[in-house]
Amino acid sequence: MAGELSNCHLINAPAGSGKTTAIVQKVRDIVVSQPQDNVLCITFTNRAADELAAKLPKGNVLAGTIHSFLSQFMDRYFRLPAIVDLWFELYREKIEQRIRNEDADERVEERNAHYREEHGALDMETVRAAIERIYYDETQHDFLYYGGLSHDSLLTFTEQAFERFPAISDALGAKYQHIFIDEYQDTSASVLRLFNMCVAGSGSQLYLYGDRMQQIYQSYDGSFEKELALFDRSEPLCVNYRSQPAIVSLLNNIYNDEDARQESSPEMREAYSANKPRLIITDDVDEAIQSVQTEYDNPLVLRLFNRERFEAIDALGLYEAFSGMERYRYGQKYNPVDVLTTTARDNPDPMMKLFYHIAGMCNLFGGGQYGSIIYTLRTNDDVFDRTSWRVKRHEDKVALRQRLERVFAVLKSETGTVGDLFEATRANMFLRDEFVEGIESERQEYEPLLAVNTDQLIHAYDYLNSQPVSTQHGVKGESHESVIFVAENSTHNPHVNMSGLFEMCTKIDIALNNFQHFYYDYSASVRALERTLGITVSKMSAADYAVRSEVIDRTVAENQKAFESNEYYHFFFDQALRTYGGKKNTNNAKKVLKPSTVSSVFMAYKLLYVGCSRARNSLTVIVRKSMLRNMDAQKAKFEELGFEVTG
Repeated sequence: MAGELSNCHLINAPAGSGKTTAIVQKVRDIVVSQPQDNVLCITFTNRAADELAAKLPKGNVLAGTIHSFLSQFMDRYFRLPAIVDLWFELYREKIEQRIRNEDADERVEERNAHYREEHGALDMETVRAAIERIYYDETQHDFLYYGGLSHDSLLTFTEQAFERFPAISDALGAKYQHIFIDEYQDTSASVLRLFNMCVAGSGSQLYLYGDRMQQIYQSYDGSFEKELALFDRSEPLCVNYRSQPAIVSLLNNIYNDEDARQESSPEMREAYSANKPRLIITDDVDEAIQSVQTEYDNPLVLRLFNRERFEAIDALGLYEAFSGMERYRYGQKYNPVDVLTTTARDNPDPMMKLFYHIAGMCNLFGGGQYGSIIYTLRTNDDVFDRTSWRVKRHEDKVALRQRLERVFAVLKSETGTVGDLFEATRANMFLRDEFVEGIESERQEYEPLLAVNTDQLIHAYDYLNSQPVSTQHGVKGESHESVIFVAENSTHNPHVNMSGLFEMCTKIDIALNNFQHFYYDYSASVRALERTLGITVSKMSAADYAVRSEVIDRTVAENQKAFESNEYYHFFFDQALRTYGGKKNTNNAKKVLKPSTVSSVFMAYKLLYVGCSRARNSLTVIVRKSMLRNMDAQKAKFEELGFEVTG
């Protein structure tokens, strides 16, 4: 490709392609052939970092999450006056708004009063004089009066620092001659841009490993596409070591991209006969699941983990509490499923991170594993304050045991609430001040959660660790001999429109790249409009529309022209456009400027692929009959993809 970046590589690694093995082998080759070079491996989660680090060779090799790496690398620069000045330049307006507190928020006023008491005054000059360095506060919140960067702000601020001070990005590129990013599809554009800056014009190599079809999280917004188009893609991973040939053929047909086609490995071809994947159309999904389960030894059942699933394990209160929180609503980076089905270490919600730690330590306590409890407290210093407690003498152990007993008694109480547990933990568990302050800043949003009984925490924790049925984000993961994938709609977060996907299959020859490019381009046009309007389209009122209708009409017209020959645009919006053309009002405008209409079907498409990819030998997909609007055409499409259709 003309203009291709010779030192930037994108290695497409579809499901079952041995991605981790390929990364480890590549790093080993570098360590052997270029032992003087430094290698950096960035992963998406702490668990993935630990697993990768255990397999990597010793030497000048560092593996970690993006947050752990950047917080360490940037620490020396966060102390520089120029960086502190940049922080104030970017955050001045937010600090001033917090000081003014024009909404008269009681919690903000409490923190403001505390700051005045601590520093004698609260104004920009006082705040500026008190901050000598910036730091990563390891929470979801910026500590504006102290220079603390949240999880997201660490990434965006570092990107700004790299752009303002190229010497910093040059230093990173000079230190690491080989940079690997695992699961690049779940990596934010900010992270991709900052590493791209590091290697630009240098001899350092950047390797992105991953698969767009397995992008489940909402971390990436498509704003790095132009740069990605220039990456060298000459070494894709084309062998599937996980699934037998008939399943690999199905996956190729769903993916529909010649550059991503795989072949089943010789070992899989020899070990398994090519059992054709089944698709069962039924009126009774649960009965169909039970019937198929009798055919196989412990098959893996993959279902969308929605409201009904949480209700079945008596944890509905937790699900509803998180569903009502703004930060986990549709379109946000994380959703209630992520919060309730992610282990403590990588959990995106600080409250559930804490509670899953407590539940885990409670189990350890019951088994007399006190050393493991202390290890948990020591190794999770984003939650627990290591400096406020020591276990050196017998008296220290007794005191710690008593504190733990008080916390665990609340957890196991029949009448205890999440709020009771938080207060007991706060009083006894050496929590970091920043951690508590971050939760207190969101206290109002957490109120419904605080009223939930603690037994629901235990149910959710036990379910997470038993996993008899894999959850929505659990669809992605290790292989299983036999898989039952239930194709379901979900109107909760995440919004999944399987019915729409099956309808679209009969009208469009869906291909990942084309579908994805349309989604990114269309979503970008709506975001640009929202920046111009100063409001989000979904929250636009009739009054807002009345004074902004001209700008909105212009965007709709521009989209019609830009996507005039795009079959995806016509499938999703032709009817809405006709309605809007006939009657221009707020509700009709929202329908033609609604990225979730596209993303819900796109999510269904990816989940179908990823769910099917988990099967080694036997795959059954179950579809409720009422989801199919054009039965004959849809059956024919399923058969064309490679299913044996019954029902």
